[in-house]
Amino acid sequence: MERAVPKIMTAFISSDGEEWYDEYAETPPAAGQFIWRGAKGGYQAYKVAEVWNIEEKHGAVTHGLTAFVDPVDVMKTRLGKHAPDYYGD
Repeated sequence: MERAVPKIMTAFISSDGEEWYDEYAETPPAAGQFIWRGAKGGYQAYKVAEVWNIEEKHGAVTHGLTAFVDPVDVMKTRLGKHAPDYYGD
């Protein structure tokens, strides 16, 4: 019998002004984790700086999990160094 895996809704707020939601995660983000995602005009790598569980329902940030992220140059990460032909410009 297959069991449903609960999905974890997470809001992402980037220091470069990008904001997005992930409604399908099966694990919460962790500080230090890298994210590779499509963004305006291409792809962008981010590093999770802080993760907050916001319990206030009428605050400045949506309640639930919020990850604050910073953009990084993917070519300076192990992912970029592992496959520079794929991730490079």
